[in-house]
This record gives sequence, structure tokens and C-alpha cells, in this order.
Amino acid sequence: MSLLVGLHHTDLKIVEEQTLNTMYQGVKHFPHKKAAFLNKKTAAFGHLLTYNTPEALFEEMPCYCTEEGTTLLFVAEARLDNREELANALGIHLSPTLPDGTIILKAYLKWGKKTPEKLLGDWSFACFDEATQELFIARDQHGYTTIFYHYEANIFSFASSKKSILALPHVKRMANQEQIIRGLALWFYDKDSIHNETIHKGIFFLPPAHTLTLKDGKIQLNRYWFPETIATIHRQNTQDYAEELR
Repeated sequence: MSLLVGLHHTDLKIVEEQTLNTMYQGVKHFPHKKAAFLNKKTAAFGHLLTYNTPEALFEEMPCYCTEEGTTLLFVAEARLDNREELANALGIHLSPTLPDGTIILKAYLKWGKKTPEKLLGDWSFACFDEATQELFIARDQHGYTTIFYHYEANIFSFASSKKSILALPHVKRMANQEQIIRGLALWFYDKDSIHNETIHKGIFFLPPAHTLTLKDGKIQLNRYWFPETIATIHRQNTQDYAEELR
């Protein structure tokens, strides 16, 4: 999968060009075909591209979108499993040169924060609204993607790998002893709590089927998918189940 990196200064300071490069150095050794970065004053995104699908050859991320009066800094990595369904719903022509990241951007322009509910596959994306200074990050229901984040001293950083965050000079490498003990002792959290700590103190992960919104310096996590509410599907014979699964 491709990798994402990003920064946002909630105190409205300009993100220095070198900062994203520092995050890149943390994952530069990971396999990827090319890396691209885009800085828009108080926010900056980066994208390390791998060719995980034929359409990924045409992926150009991150991007800055001004369609329909918006001012969005956007980045995504994805392998969408419902490309045709999304294209029909969005009224766009589905071609071999249309990358999944562009489809997600079109979906966000139409559905906004409801977009994660429409996507199937392995994916994650982030968008920053320059006008409202709001950052929105989402990841798939239960795929292979990961998003880690750190927030300290008005600097919010996120990345697909903790190595990018740990490369930042202001991020301290401190062990989260309680979390390490939990893992060793199989000490589980309450089922109703959001348990998204890592073994590095101050670094958290975005749980599957969750979104993160950062606005006015405050982080809000929201769960958008509940597998226990999915209705059981009944088919006439076992072959129908096999065909649908395939």
C-alpha cells in the first residue's frame, strides 16, 4: 500500500518545507515508486506511491482542490473494491486511467464526512479545509491500512507509519509502560472504550471504521461502521453464497 504523511499547525503557524522531508526520511527506506509533497501554509501532506493496482500508475497525490468553491488539501491511498458502484453514484466515467484516490476525492466533494460509509476496500484519506482550518482523516472498516497520529504544542502530525512521526524532533521517544504491560498480560480494555494507544507514549492510532476530526484544537473520533447491525443474508443454496463471496 502507499503511505501518507501530514502536518497541521493549529496555532496557524506556517508549516516549514523541511518538516515533511523529515517525516519522509523516517520511511524513505520503505518500497515506493515516488514521493510527492504539498504545502498549504498551516497544513502539508505527503504521499509515497506504490503501484498496488493498475490504476495506481495514474495516481497524483496529494492534490489541492478548488472545485465547487472548496479549498481542500487532499491525500488518499486506496484499493477500492466498489469502483463501478461509486462511479455510477457519482456520475463519472470509469476508465483504467482513473485512480482510486481521485474517486475518493470526488466522493468527498459529494458526500463529505459520510464518504467513509460508501467506500469498500483498503483505504485511508485525509483532507484539510483551508477556509475552516478543519482536518478530517478516515480509514477503512477493517483493512490493511493504518493511521497513527501525535498532537503536542499545537502541532498535529499523522502518518501511515509511526517511523514518520518519530522522525520529528519534537516527538519524544518514550515507552508507554501501561500499554506494554497490557499487551504482555492480555489485559483488555472495556469493550465500550476507544483503545487506541500505542507502545509509544503520545502516539495513537486511528481504530478501524473510525474518522478523526481536528477543529479549533480539539480532536474528535467517530465510529461510522457497526458490523453487528448488518442484517444476515439468506440465499437459496450454498453455491449462491460462494458466488457472492467470490
